[in-house]
Amino acid sequence: MSITARQNKARALVVRRTPALARPTVVRLATASVLAGVAVAASAGTAAAAPAAPLPTFTGTTSLEALLVTDHEAGSMLGVRNLDEVKSGNKLGTGTVRPSQCISAYSPAQAASYADTDPQDVAFKVLSDEGSQTNLIVTEAVVQLDSKREALAHMTATANAWADCKGMTVNAGGDSWVLDAPRVNDARTIVTLAQTSVDSGSTCERAIATYRDIFIDVMSCSTGRAEEQAVKITQAIADNANSQSV
Repeated sequence: MSITARQNKARALVVRRTPALARPTVVRLATASVLAGVAVAASAGTAAAAPAAPLPTFTGTTSLEALLVTDHEAGSMLGVRNLDEVKSGNKLGTGTVRPSQCISAYSPAQAASYADTDPQDVAFKVLSDEGSQTNLIVTEAVVQLDSKREALAHMTATANAWADCKGMTVNAGGDSWVLDAPRVNDARTIVTLAQTSVDSGSTCERAIATYRDIFIDVMSCSTGRAEEQAVKITQAIADNANSQSV
């Protein structure tokens, strides 16, 4: 089964739909420590040292969905007034791409991307300005892993997998996307990767981070420049997680 379906209307966004997903005060995320060892072949520079102070304790929530941003919140952050929630769920996707090792770079919350982990819980949400012409679609997901250690290890593995896919063209459902190199933000808390559609000029941004045992997995796609969109959503999710820590 393909991970995507193609919808082309002039420069309309190539909408990605997966079987399960359809396709701070700055908070110092737990990724600040893991990024000290991430071997990202990008413009990461010298990694920062791991923080000496204890990280805040994440107490969790009976519903991981509470960590995700709403359509209104995302719309305000991204400057889109008619953003709506179009899908949500609590299972990882089962899509496929070629080359298969680039699945985590291509799309968030796919089961194949979490083969090295033991997911405890999952929540995802798809937001879009769907109408006569789609210009923006955001997929946000949070995956609770077995421990903070596992989340950090998965962060490293994912960033390295992205680096290995640098410059590759990923094919899925008849669509082709060129992957850029992964990058680490100045705060060394979020890793991003840009994608460009071969056919339509649409762009996507992938972003990942961790907070305690929570892995944050986001993608934003736009007919224009998606740069910093997924980063904003990722940071907002981390802020929500931080507000529930003690």
